[in-house]
Amino acid sequence: MEDIIGQILNFRDFVIELFSPYFGWIKLVSLIISGLLLWGIIYFMIKSTFVNMKIEQWMDVLRVGDLTKRRSIKGWAKIQKSLRLGDEASLKLAIIEANAILDELLKISGCIGKNMDERLKQLDPSKLSNISDVWSAHKICQRIILEKDFHINKQETELIINIYKKSFQEYQLID
Repeated sequence: MEDIIGQILNFRDFVIELFSPYFGWIKLVSLIISGLLLWGIIYFMIKSTFVNMKIEQWMDVLRVGDLTKRRSIKGWAKIQKSLRLGDEASLKLAIIEANAILDELLKISGCIGKNMDERLKQLDPSKLSNISDVWSAHKICQRIILEKDFHINKQETELIINIYKKSFQEYQLID
């Protein structure tokens, strides 16, 4: 056993003797590599928007500002842009986005449930005047998601988006 320990210590001394003239350079190179890796981590965290999402969530929890409304207004602008593009994929995306914004709004409003269906069941016309229209719009959104060959035109999409728009206005999310 002492022989093995002696060999390990001898090997250690050999490595130290071999690399001791270069320790300054090794430290410098490792410092530069560590700095570059740290810079890369920070850069990609900023670019990934992960940090921004976490900051927004904490600000929502602390009730600092009206981030949910601002985020939803950005989402509403994205919906309108998709409508202007007018191709079928953009129209479908507009409906899916509107449905997602309404779902987030329902969660914030205190509707509890595993999915949007359960949250919508908690609403009645006194809480949302166009609840039956919202159900229809939500069902169409589900069909868009589940049926690959589902087709929709611009007029139908505009009608559905107007249903969501009315809901957003009732919750004072948009003007």
